[in-house]
Amino acid sequence: MIAVASYIYVNISRPTTAPLDPLLSKLDSYLNEKLVMGPTLSGFYVANNGNSPLSIDYIVLQNTTSGSVTVVRASRNQLCSASTVELQPGGTSIVTCSSNDLESIAVVTSNGKVFTRDPKLTAPYLIPRTITQRVLLSPEVVTEIGQYLRVVGNIVNTSIDITKYIDSSNTNLVLNANVSLLIATKTPGNPDAWNILVVGYGGYGPRPKSSLNIGGQTINLSKVGYYRFRIKLENFTGQIRVTETAGERSLTKPEIVPNVVNQGKQYFIYLSGSVRRVSVYTNTSKLEPGFVDLDPYYVFGDLDGNGYPELIFVTQDHGTGNKDSVNDRLPVNINVVDSFLNPVRIVFTAEPIDNSRYATVVVSVRLFFWDSSEDDISDNDNRVILRVGIYDNQENKFVYSVSMSYYELCRYRTVKPFTVSYIVKDFLLYVPSPEEIESRDLYIVLEVTDPYNLQGSRNDAEIIVGIEYVGLVLGVRP
Repeated sequence: MIAVASYIYVNISRPTTAPLDPLLSKLDSYLNEKLVMGPTLSGFYVANNGNSPLSIDYIVLQNTTSGSVTVVRASRNQLCSASTVELQPGGTSIVTCSSNDLESIAVVTSNGKVFTRDPKLTAPYLIPRTITQRVLLSPEVVTEIGQYLRVVGNIVNTSIDITKYIDSSNTNLVLNANVSLLIATKTPGNPDAWNILVVGYGGYGPRPKSSLNIGGQTINLSKVGYYRFRIKLENFTGQIRVTETAGERSLTKPEIVPNVVNQGKQYFIYLSGSVRRVSVYTNTSKLEPGFVDLDPYYVFGDLDGNGYPELIFVTQDHGTGNKDSVNDRLPVNINVVDSFLNPVRIVFTAEPIDNSRYATVVVSVRLFFWDSSEDDISDNDNRVILRVGIYDNQENKFVYSVSMSYYELCRYRTVKPFTVSYIVKDFLLYVPSPEEIESRDLYIVLEVTDPYNLQGSRNDAEIIVGIEYVGLVLGVRP
């Protein structure tokens, strides 16, 4: 029986296989044609939004004066011309006409399909919904950031007070020092110069003596800065050498060198050259809390070598910690914890926003974040670090804002080893109308803060926030 069944299966006649009907292929191409028409400054565009190639055979024209309609071949005519008649998926053709009285209202493809212009893309609907993105944090703004900062008095709250020991301009200097943190950036507009922030504390035990020579005057940092110092240099040119566990090296490109974070101990740096401005902040003879101005807690310059300078806020001094230990603690069991009394507010007054004309704003920010807490969420409560909003300069208040919290920012960094990971965030902001706050110019504001001081051994994070780019796109009112 099996043999009989096999014989029948092998020898039974089967229907012949017909090739695919070309009509089906043609129909598939026809159904997949998708085309969009809209105005440009010089005519009209035709865009292929489908997933199959198409060919434009005819252009349908209307005379705006007489109202007459004319159909012309797309490939050759005296009235209008298309930049191309063969459109691949995603391709675009521009139709321009010889007379301002003529406008393209439809096109006909080689498959006989007619596509008309969307009436929503013509007047009175022809209103641009957005404009080109504007750069707010330009190199010029970063260089003159003092004009845009809204800082009232001494803004930094610190567990060990530091005061300005020296502030000098256009001088030579030599720095030999043990440091915990070095942030070296390139000066905007001068690739041969550096903007530098040096953070450290005086020597203990066998460490070499730290000293700074400014214009022939030598400062013993191991004495005046016994518990801490911050040195800020702007437009420095000269040698920069770093001596670490692996040996000595010259610093040739921008870098953050966080040796205490990564290695648990200070390292030695040597700087020799000229500087346009140098300021030195050291602790007083008494170990007591105090309030400090913002100057030694930020530095600006190009850190990643892409030509855009970063504005970097730094409360980090020395080491890391967790919920059971203080994050910034010296080897002699003294806490060095800094925080901001109020957020540092940057008001971009160079780009006013007319609230009678614009309804929405998208602000793009490129930044990096780091903090000193090894067990982040257990060590710190979730507080606002970054805030972006619409600002009323007349009333000195936000009218709309959004923010980024500590827990969100923790996702973008590694504490040990120290990493700088850039992220880009877009913030959608609502612009209050004249009916709500009257007609006036409003401004974009960016706020940065370190909200962590010290509560027991928690809420003591020290931070580094770098803002590289701030740009906006404006959405017009309907």
